[in-house]
Amino acid sequence: MDKPQNAYDYFINHKEKFEQRSDEKMKKIYMIAGIVCVVLLIFPIIPLPNWLVRVAVVIGGLYCGFKYMYDTDYYNKESGGKIESVLIKKFLREEVSLDDAVKALEKKDIKFLADATPTTDVPVQLYVYEDKVGKEYYCQIMNYYAADDFRGASDVVVLSDDEYDKYKDLINSMKS
Repeated sequence: MDKPQNAYDYFINHKEKFEQRSDEKMKKIYMIAGIVCVVLLIFPIIPLPNWLVRVAVVIGGLYCGFKYMYDTDYYNKESGGKIESVLIKKFLREEVSLDDAVKALEKKDIKFLADATPTTDVPVQLYVYEDKVGKEYYCQIMNYYAADDFRGASDVVVLSDDEYDKYKDLINSMKS
């Protein structure tokens, strides 16, 4: 099997474990906000120029409609936990090559990745997603192969159970 393009590709290809869901509470909030926008579009009662109110409520209404229709997150079916992005670490290429980063992740050498010098603008990056309820991390090395070609350079490595507890502090230390 090919390496996933990114973690979301991994979640999509493992439907037995992951699902996309919407937060029903947020959907209701977006629906109410969208209704308010429609009412304000028809009756612009805010003491500003009518054209300004209408432009703002059209933009707000479109935003609320988009969020209502398409705002979903990935959840672990087994634990019910929401999968959230918790870390993106960019590596100094002179210190950590793509091969070094991939090998370290495959060996689950998170200490090597944590100790590497972070930088702001380089092609090799570590992406970490977390399921707090199920106590799992999903880690992947990403790379810019070209200006318009950013994709996974490694498989997604899952750290769970004892590994989750073992690496939690190291992963949290990379966030700052």
